Amino acid sequence: MPLTVVQAADGTFAPLRELLLPCNVGVQQGDADVADELLRAKFAPSRRTLAEAYVVEAADLTLFMRLRVRHQIDARMIATWYAALNAALRPAALTYLLRGKLQQDVLKWLVGAENRPDWLVDYDEVREMLEGLAEERWRSQALLAALFPEHFESLPDSSGPRPLPESTKRSFFERLDGWWNDDNVRRGVIESYETDAWPEWLRRDGLAEGLQSGSDDHWFGLLVLGSCRSIGRSEESHHRSFLEKAHSEGWWDVFKNPDDVEAWMNVLRMWQDNATANLTYPRWMSLFPAIYQLSRYLPKYRRLLTSAGKRPKELLRVTCLLAPRVDEALTGAGQHFDAPPAPLNIGLHWVLRELVRLGVLDGDHVFQDCWVPSDRLFRFLQPLGLEPPDGGCPNSVKAQAIFEFLAAELKTERPNLHRAFDIPLLHISSNSDLRRHFGLEEQ
Repeated sequence: MPLTVVQAADGTFAPLRELLLPCNVGVQQGDADVADELLRAKFAPSRRTLAEAYVVEAADLTLFMRLRVRHQIDARMIATWYAALNAALRPAALTYLLRGKLQQDVLKWLVGAENRPDWLVDYDEVREMLEGLAEERWRSQALLAALFPEHFESLPDSSGPRPLPESTKRSFFERLDGWWNDDNVRRGVIESYETDAWPEWLRRDGLAEGLQSGSDDHWFGLLVLGSCRSIGRSEESHHRSFLEKAHSEGWWDVFKNPDDVEAWMNVLRMWQDNATANLTYPRWMSLFPAIYQLSRYLPKYRRLLTSAGKRPKELLRVTCLLAPRVDEALTGAGQHFDAPPAPLNIGLHWVLRELVRLGVLDGDHVFQDCWVPSDRLFRFLQPLGLEPPDGGCPNSVKAQAIFEFLAAELKTERPNLHRAFDIPLLHISSNSDLRRHFGLEEQ
């Protein structure tokens, strides 16, 4: 058999020029051509990638590149791969449309209705997949605009979401109450939320049970997930998958022991050494100092949080809750409450919501701080009449604005939606069928 014909990943044989490198090949920094080839290989048919056994070490890669010279896989061929792509490979295919060298040329073959695969037809589905990639917003928006220009052309400049008719607003809040009062609806939505937001190994024995019993795993997981909320343009599932990665790699046991500094540095070193080709979870690993602080002061932060429900309303200031050194209510409370401000930001509202939702905290005076003031929630509520406060104001002010708006619309002094707070609203916002059911789809 000629040397220029080799085995592909599916076991067939093909000329070298018709094959891409296996996607598990390491890339030296600065080798942009190989890096781009690996982006293609991640979603290429197995008949179009080299069998992994050929490239075991750096010398094998050098030999392959010299023998092949250049591959013959162009934009038109790459575009054909999108048609029958299974769901597991679609994120990699979207990543190529965001970052690949031939992204514009491939797009030319996909934007037309006659060439576009079914999974790239629905705007909401593609938008949700892009959000799952946690890429820069401008990249995702540019791709959405190329695929769905009709969703962008009619938007007025810097005007925000268009308000809905008053009749639609009234109908939504009336129907919301009836929908969310259904036990089966609540059970299904909460189960879906927890599966998305919390890793399985913490859900296994029960989230409420773990937190109520004082489990270090559950409390540390709660605070780390809360700190992850400071990462913009990310989803619940991204934070959960980071914790799952930490647990499967054995990092979690290290994270729970702040006294073993050498082990912490080894985790950071291993992550960097193993990520030469693809630096995984870079934004989450940037939280390394925050995770260390949360681990080091975990017992004190837990005491502070569990005290929130017991404090009188006039002594609860959420901005000072996890900053005991500036909390006047804790003056003279002693070292067991002393800790530097917890690095949670908007995540503190998420943490409080989870503690109230799961029955760990009680007290109606905490409710207004359990509305997580996320951009996504504001985007959903604005067309329904919410006037968002100034973008530079504290998260506690934003949470209060949501609380007061919903108190008026739901006609209750303490809006909490069965202590699920923003969870059902975000569920509706991400479900096109439910949006249609409530009459919220754009006209």
